[in-house]
Amino acid sequence: MSIQIFHACLRRVVNTKHYELFPGDKLNVLRSHGIPTNEESYFLMTRRDTVGGLGHDSGVFTLQNDKSSNIEMVFNRYVDYLLRVGHLFNFYFNYDLDFTKNGYATNIGYQERLEEAGLHPVPVIHDLYGDEVDYYIDKGYQMVAIGSNEGKNYNELWPIVDKLYRKGIKIHLFGTTRWELISTLPISSCDSSNGNQIGAFGDIKYWNPKKQGNNKTDIIYLEEYLRPGPQRGITLSTYEFREDLERYLWENFHITTDHLVGYEKELYKQLVNVHHLVEIQHEINKIHRIKGYWM
Repeated sequence: MSIQIFHACLRRVVNTKHYELFPGDKLNVLRSHGIPTNEESYFLMTRRDTVGGLGHDSGVFTLQNDKSSNIEMVFNRYVDYLLRVGHLFNFYFNYDLDFTKNGYATNIGYQERLEEAGLHPVPVIHDLYGDEVDYYIDKGYQMVAIGSNEGKNYNELWPIVDKLYRKGIKIHLFGTTRWELISTLPISSCDSSNGNQIGAFGDIKYWNPKKQGNNKTDIIYLEEYLRPGPQRGITLSTYEFREDLERYLWENFHITTDHLVGYEKELYKQLVNVHHLVEIQHEINKIHRIKGYWM
């Protein structure tokens, strides 16, 4: 088994173009019940063949910021939705409404209600030091997720992830593709919307084989917008490896840097950035194989 990076907020047009260019590197996609779109049928049925893994999030993070929603009504819609199409996903998550340390009782209540309905949601841990971890181990769950508010660094996450891993439990890390975490922890999957969002700020990510160290990611500002104050990071006009970058763009995407700031710049920046995560996934799997994870 290899690690899978899931792309949240992925647009159909980006997935279609990526599949045309890289049919052997299908994108793993995480859809959200909190952000329904008219593209659901594309990912679930019409072009399911263009997608690798397919996961579904309950959308409670979105619900946290929408105080007008009827929580019970939204939960019932989530149940109905999963009963109809849940089998089309590789996995889907619990309706983990309470992100606080004291949310265990609330969240396990929703977990049990989903299971009573005949569903099999992946539970989400929001307290690394409470009873949750041992409960899910004792209950025999084969996969758990760790909430995005938990474990901000390796030292916090390692004891819990290692404990779950040694029990043969797959771990999904929510909301991060941070190199220092996913390259060192024996997780089976993670997700991020970064590949789709970073381009909105005028940046692309490039795996620079000439960069020192294990993480060879460069973040390059395309200078399409005026930013107040000192420029941050690497700018395209002064980038030491610009020729290498331009060769990479042409050989892989048949585009130039002009495409990244031109008429379809949103598409091309997202395309470059989601493919960077595919390259990260390959690099992480090399490291995990050396470490003997999930072999």
